[in-house]
Amino acid sequence: MNLKPVFQLGLFYKERSGREDKLGGLPFGLPLDRWPKCAVCGQPQNYLAQFRNSDMVDLGRNGTTLFLFQCPDGALCGAWDYKSGANAAVLIDQSKLTAAVTMQPDGTEVEPEGIIVGWEPIDPKPSVSYAGPEPSYGANHPVSSDPTGRFLIQLVGSLGFNGPPPTPSETGAQHRYYRDGKYGLDNVRVEDPPNPRQHYGKRWSRGQSDYPGRPSQIIVLERGDWSVEWANFGGGTAYVYMDENAGRAFFFSEI
Repeated sequence: MNLKPVFQLGLFYKERSGREDKLGGLPFGLPLDRWPKCAVCGQPQNYLAQFRNSDMVDLGRNGTTLFLFQCPDGALCGAWDYKSGANAAVLIDQSKLTAAVTMQPDGTEVEPEGIIVGWEPIDPKPSVSYAGPEPSYGANHPVSSDPTGRFLIQLVGSLGFNGPPPTPSETGAQHRYYRDGKYGLDNVRVEDPPNPRQHYGKRWSRGQSDYPGRPSQIIVLERGDWSVEWANFGGGTAYVYMDENAGRAFFFSEI
């Protein structure tokens, strides 16, 4: 069965055990000395997500947690390629996990945070995040490049949320409202929060520095759907695999 994650915006998820599967925010339990650097440019990579071993994401060993990272300059360093060293899938055994949030190294940005609060059945397609027995590749995927390993989960660069959208005063983010097409700028209404946003980095970023994991911008469609841009996979989808023979995980992305 193919199951998509159901998210709650991390900003509103107050009671935590530290064992939550999630995308964005700050990692929980990661030893700081295991935070990876890009093999191309040497920068610390941005933290993307973490998943515990479970029926949904089978890491092959109870207590293991998978942490995903990507180089901030991924477009230059080849972060889409699992062989480039510009992304990382780090497996940590339970005995090596810490009991605290890991603060990010200087130079990294914090992605908006979505806590996984459940899983729902879904039909597989390249444009959605889901865990299941097989990935959904796009039309341009070369079959000859299929990696050796067991598919775990695929992830797209946005977080979609159930329920009515919050207000800008609740999120501290800019809300952009669209009537029809998601990016039809002629149909957009912009609503800013009452307080200034504090972005990570020198240019516009997806997250804010006043609350790690707070989104900078929220997209609201007229029919009520709302979402947050979360990670940059070049407009494509990231595919996470487990290579049990090598005892490692890896991921790559394709458009």
